[in-house]
Amino acid sequence: MALALSTAESVRARIARVWFDSPRADIQLGRFRLRASQQETVERVERLMRRSGGALLADPPGTGKTIIALALASRMGVSPLVAAPAALREHWQRMAQDAGVAIEFVSLESLGRGASPRARALLIVDEAHHVRTRGTRRYSRVAALASGAKVLLLTATPVVNRTSDRDALLALFCESATAAEHDQTIIRGARDADTGPAVVRLPALAAAPEVAGLAGAISALPLPLPVADGRAALALVRITLAMAWRSSLAALDLTLRRRLQRGASLADALAAGRWPTRDALRHWLLGDDATQLALGFVLDDSSAPPPLDALELLRNHLSALEAIRERIGPHLEADSRARGEAIRRLAGAHEGARLVVFAQYAATIRSLWRVLRTDPGVVAITGERVQAAAGRWSRDEVLRALGPHSTRARLDDPRGIRLLLTTDLLSEGVELQGVDIVVHGDAPWTPARIEQRVGRAARTGNRSAAVLVTHFAPPRGARGLLALAERLAAKRAARDEVLERPEALHRLSVALRPWIREEPDEPDEPDEPDEPAQEMIKESRLPIRVAAVAGNHPRFLAAISGDTTGALLLAGQLIRGRWRLSSAPKALLRTVELASGPDCQVDHAEAVRIARRVREWIDSRRARHAMGRSGSGDAALWRRVHRRVDRALEQLPLADRERFARAWSDALDVLTAARGVGARDRVAALVNETADDRALVAELVRLSEEWRQLSGSGAVLNGASSDPAPRLVALLFVGCPAADGSTANRR
Repeated sequence: MALALSTAESVRARIARVWFDSPRADIQLGRFRLRASQQETVERVERLMRRSGGALLADPPGTGKTIIALALASRMGVSPLVAAPAALREHWQRMAQDAGVAIEFVSLESLGRGASPRARALLIVDEAHHVRTRGTRRYSRVAALASGAKVLLLTATPVVNRTSDRDALLALFCESATAAEHDQTIIRGARDADTGPAVVRLPALAAAPEVAGLAGAISALPLPLPVADGRAALALVRITLAMAWRSSLAALDLTLRRRLQRGASLADALAAGRWPTRDALRHWLLGDDATQLALGFVLDDSSAPPPLDALELLRNHLSALEAIRERIGPHLEADSRARGEAIRRLAGAHEGARLVVFAQYAATIRSLWRVLRTDPGVVAITGERVQAAAGRWSRDEVLRALGPHSTRARLDDPRGIRLLLTTDLLSEGVELQGVDIVVHGDAPWTPARIEQRVGRAARTGNRSAAVLVTHFAPPRGARGLLALAERLAAKRAARDEVLERPEALHRLSVALRPWIREEPDEPDEPDEPDEPAQEMIKESRLPIRVAAVAGNHPRFLAAISGDTTGALLLAGQLIRGRWRLSSAPKALLRTVELASGPDCQVDHAEAVRIARRVREWIDSRRARHAMGRSGSGDAALWRRVHRRVDRALEQLPLADRERFARAWSDALDVLTAARGVGARDRVAALVNETADDRALVAELVRLSEEWRQLSGSGAVLNGASSDPAPRLVALLFVGCPAADGSTANRR
């Protein structure tokens, strides 16, 4: 039977089952029991892995991305390779042990230095926004590990500065994807009520008094002298100084000292008749206050002769920097004291609360430590150094004391931590559920960093009703120089644009979840279509179950399975006599909201017309998908491969050609399915480095076997598999004739 009548409740249940693919089952992972939202995310990631070979999980901080990743590895039955910042090594190892999942950990920093761990069937990249810059050694090493593997990227901030950040991340497993496919490979949920406390914004803390004329002095800086291979980036120098001032006068003073030290080294080189490059100058810098002797033979022989006015240009710039240091010198202690006193007042107003102050400049943290170090319960972390008001603490001990299993310190406990001062070293990946108040000691360049700071405390396990957040009011002069609010707003808009569709998909899943029914489907009822509709039903060839609900908007929902891009929902709306179809989450959400009405009579002819229109839409989508796929994202590269394979085939005896063609066909299925940039680069390297055509084919076959073995099966790895023809399994009308026989308004 091509078309079966049903109740609206039954069709809604069928649509929900197609969307969710499989019933949600409780997931117990070692000592962890996943929440309902986490279980649903694991299922969504699994579907993306089967369909696209990878996924980017962009849930907000504190929603348990680590547990979701470990649950995925457990369900896949693999030991994953985890690549993450070195500071997260202990966190991942502890969580993996508690979850009962074996992992191998490699730091992103070591990959940047050229480390080459063994590839695994599943690659998990935590804080993946650190791998957003193409052309770096870190990116190329991660891309190589991703080739032939399933890839799960974890970051709450897939966009740091611009949308190309997202594109670079997704290219690790889906380089040739369209914009729509990019949206579908990003999963972005929302906080559940049980994922952590609310976030409450407090008024800004009073800043230190302004330094008269400082903004004008920075604005009037003369042009700097660049290194031989650089440019005179005066605007960047001014912004750098203003950002340091925004943090503290101590940070500005250290930034000035370092620029003066660099300038002194450059002056020594100029005195020796050399204009050094960036790398050559680096050999002259020993530390914050030391430089090498000005010995001409130390300089690189390739250094260029300086311009005639170079020394004068440099001295003018350095004199202006010295003048700024002299201007702020008398105010350094007052600035630090004012900031420290603001922290004391905040702590006093919230007795018993634990505070953390984040800053991107270590000088700001050190200046606060000097003011607050006599207060009980103060700890400061800068780099690997830990300073405490009472006793000795290691970094791990501090994290445990403020982590998910921390207990409240008694006010009379001399070892209890009440205030943590730290650089942004601790703003990623660590858990500070024992913290009640987050203070932004300065403003970072990106909204991503702001979210990371707050997310350390506002996460599952924090027993506070709310996490309070505040910041230091910026100096008026620095605010004018930076226009930081506008910069952050632009970056936040780019992030919101990327996350809009994934967040809408999450809302759609929430809306569809109540449609799931545990009872089996009712048996198909024989339909009695109108005479004109019988041939149309026969022609549609789509076995569907159809129902209708009363409403004032002519819309429908279609559940589709078996498409090359996985399960789909379609929303339709009748516009000027033609059904317009869309898979956009917003259109689906509007239709879902209208689809909960009571049953009414089905219009058979309309159902078949829609079914035919859906078939046309799917066929067009499949054609565009097939035409757009070129294997590893480079059509020109694959044309070169096929030409060389043809030449190799011509060189073989007739008796060997069939075996050769069969082996190459099997290899091609795997190679063209691997769509990540790392896979493309490996194929391109073989093509460029292997001169002999037959040897090239042998190497490509060997590479396909490597990727096939990596997956543990003969399945296609990093790409969409060849699914059967799509099937329309359900149609739910809205706006059909009402149950009393009246006709809904078709506007």
